[in-house]
Amino acid sequence: MPRVREVPMDGVVLKISPLSYDEAEVYIKEGRDMLSREPKPTDEEWAARTLKSVVNALNKAAGKEEWSLNGDESKKKLTKELDMVYINKLYQEWLEMSGLVPKAVPQGGAPATSTSA
Repeated sequence: MPRVREVPMDGVVLKISPLSYDEAEVYIKEGRDMLSREPKPTDEEWAARTLKSVVNALNKAAGKEEWSLNGDESKKKLTKELDMVYINKLYQEWLEMSGLVPKAVPQGGAPATSTSA
């Protein structure tokens, strides 16, 4: 059973689920492959990857076919129903939830820790 996080924005609440460990490995490899290829990926390819990720996160959390449409239909449903700001928020939450974004270190570096017992 995947974890589920509610992501609210302006009165709308959608649920997303993170990648499993195995799914994260595939996602990371695909990203590396995109970065190392020639020609480099276009902005449209990166946007398509983002939209696919959000659709998959919504599908996994819903546990049903609500967002599960094939090919371009998924993208059309997502972009017709949600705005860019909310899609980006869902994507950023999904990245963080999946462990794909390092936690920010407070300005000035990591807090000091004592080495004495």
